[in-house]
Amino acid sequence: MLQIIQDAEQLLEMSCGDCRLRGMTEESIRRYRSSLNIFLKFLRREGISIDGVDVQALRRFLQHIKFERGASHKTVENYSQLSQPSMITSCSRDYSARI
Repeated sequence: MLQIIQDAEQLLEMSCGDCRLRGMTEESIRRYRSSLNIFLKFLRREGISIDGVDVQALRRFLQHIKFERGASHKTVENYSQLSQPSMITSCSRDYSARI
């Protein structure tokens, strides 16, 4: 089991590298990085490790975005796409394989 991410910067850089391989623009990567940063901060605050993310944690995160951060409906939709369980599982596998 992974501990709460100690080196979130490394995970962010790996994710951004993957975005570059997929041909995303630098502006899209900047936004993606910002979104991941917010998600990782939420996980740290909640004491949740990447491999501990489940549907309930994702729902709490989306509630956090909407009610605590005051995000618009469209922003919440965008975050819900970024925080799909399959994406989190993939990030978890990639992260644990590289540490």
